[in-house]
Amino acid sequence: MKQQEPIKIDVEDIETETAQADTKSIPDELRDLGQQFAETIQNAWNSEERVKLEDDIKLGFKNFGEELNTMFNKAKESDAAQRIRDEASKVEASDAADKVRQTISQGIQWLSEELAKLSEKLDVQPPAEKSPDDVSDTAS
Repeated sequence: MKQQEPIKIDVEDIETETAQADTKSIPDELRDLGQQFAETIQNAWNSEERVKLEDDIKLGFKNFGEELNTMFNKAKESDAAQRIRDEASKVEASDAADKVRQTISQGIQWLSEELAKLSEKLDVQPPAEKSPDDVSDTAS
């Protein structure tokens, strides 16, 4: 009986072949990363937490407006408000009223600028999609 030669398997060769088969080109890897990033951002945007935060902010501004309206209505009905109206009718233009208007206007402008800054920080524009043909595959 003839003795057969044992089969030799080199583990390094198998690992190298597997690693080469799993390796993608850099553009492909970056495309995959971009897709994963976009999916993550979309999931975060559609998350329950973000939707709840949006609802809370809307409700907060609604309540804020209602409270201001209530305060102004109460102020109109007060004795002090009546005295102010009587005095205001005596004076056509008041420096104090102009200062109050100017201060309120500046406060609203400041708040608007701060909200714009916040909006810029939160505004994530999705990257323009390129087809795989647009990127040359030099890594292969």
